[in-house]
Formats: sequence, structure tokens, C-alpha cells
Amino acid sequence: MRSGPWLLLEMLGAVRISGVRVAAFLTFALMIASQAGAVQILLASGDASLSGLNYSKDDVVSFDTETETASVYFTGADHFAASNEDIDALQLLDNGNLLLSTKGDASLGGISFDKADVVEYDPVAESASIIFSGDSVFTSASENIDALHLRSNGNLIFSTAADAKIGSLSITKKDLVEYDPVAETATILFDGTLTSGSNRDINAFQLLADGTYVLSTAGNASLGGASWSKDDLVQYDPVSGSAHVFFEGANYFASAGENVEAAFVVGGALEEKGPVVPEPSTGALVALGIALLSRVERRHDA
Repeated sequence: MRSGPWLLLEMLGAVRISGVRVAAFLTFALMIASQAGAVQILLASGDASLSGLNYSKDDVVSFDTETETASVYFTGADHFAASNEDIDALQLLDNGNLLLSTKGDASLGGISFDKADVVEYDPVAESASIIFSGDSVFTSASENIDALHLRSNGNLIFSTAADAKIGSLSITKKDLVEYDPVAETATILFDGTLTSGSNRDINAFQLLADGTYVLSTAGNASLGGASWSKDDLVQYDPVSGSAHVFFEGANYFASAGENVEAAFVVGGALEEKGPVVPEPSTGALVALGIALLSRVERRHDA
């Protein structure tokens, strides 16, 4: 919702002088003054407090980057058969269903699964199905999927909490793998050796529409000129090799060192964190409006 200064600017934009809409003259001012579109970040972590909201490790929280407020999007206690399950990978699908993986064995929507599986859950129908059975894919035992993204072509991109194998392909916990369920083949999408740091285990991943990645890691890491902690989220461009932090957890979590274990971004452009552009003051916008109105009147009188 627009606050006072923004509302004033919009009201000025509705004014007409001799059939000329003042909004045409305010467009440039709006472009300068406007902030980036709001982004919603769905995330999961351990038991934590985010922007004053307390939640559990089986919950999914929605964080609004414009208002910097948080709300519970998915209450795990209402859906999981047992309490204190730990969500460590998630994706919101276009149909409103959630893709989930957990750190241990769990039951949801009438089915049981383990940490190597990926489940699609319909929170309305409260039904679930396994879309990826890790035991039938991994040739190493007791793997844990801790990041995932389902592509529109049906391929699943994921990372594991420990080094793993699929056939002859060796995977480290720093890598991202793309698995084709039709051909039953896997390839390395992202080579974790590109990152540096103390703990580069990929904890969260999302493939954005523009081909860039959303990433979080289990510890301090660096990539593409950016450095971050385990409570941050990073956008990485695999073409240019550049990266920037767009969510700094230290600004919002009540406790230091929280670990973002899963994340999914919904909404506008991801902005690099930096100096906050202040909302224009009412006085400044009044002055701007008067100046522009005077300009229109002078043109009309001429």
C-alpha cells in the first residue's frame, strides 16, 4: 500500500490542466523515486525468529522484502504426521503445490518418505506423492537431498548434503546435479570448485527464469566477487560469472548464524544489498508537483 508521499504523487498524476494529464510530467519523477518491486522469499531453517516471527524447522516462512515482514506460509505441525520434521529443500510450483525434502524420514499427506526423496504436496487436498525416489537413483547409501529445483522439462536439479554417486558420476556436496528421469542420466550443472570458503555445501537452490541461480550455503563462501554467510541468499549468473547478495540474514534473524536450509523466490527483480533509497518526502513531492504544474500552465498560456 502506498504511504502519504506516494499517494500524493498519484493524486497529482490524476490532475488534468486543459486536457493534459500531469502524470505525463511526473513519470520521470516516479521512475527515480520508485523502489524495486516487492519480492517474496519462502524459506525454511531451524527453529528461528525472523523479523519478529517465531517459527519451527517444519514451517515455511514468507518474507516480504519491501515491508521486511515475515509470516508463516506453511505450518508443518498441521500437515506432517509427526512433530519437529526438518524441511531442508523446497519449491513452490505454479499449481500451488510444494516440492519438499526433509533431513530425515517423514510422513506427509498419507505417504512416508526418506531424506533422499522429493515429495510433491498439495496443501489443499492434503495429499502427497513421491516424484523422485532417491533409493532407486543413488548408487551410494543414505543420501540427503538438501536443495532442489524441478525444471519445466521434468528434469530435477538438486544437491546432496554429502558426497554421493549416481552410476559412475561422482557428486560433491558443493555441486548441483541435473537428473533426467526419462533417460535416467545425471550431469553436473554447477561445479562446486568454483566457490571458495569454509563450508560450501549448497543448502538452497533455485533456477530463475533469466537463467540465474539463487544459492545459499552451509557456511561462509565466496563466488563471482560476492562473499556471504549461511544466513544469506545470493544471486549468481553462470554466464557472466558474477554474483551478489540480495538477502542478508543478519539484518532480519534474531540470532546470529541462522542457517537458511531452503528458499524459493517469488516476485520481482533481486536487488543487490546496499544503501537504502529513502522514500521521497512529502515536501519534496509537493515542490515537484508545483513546479510541474507551473510549467504546464506557462505552456498553456503561451
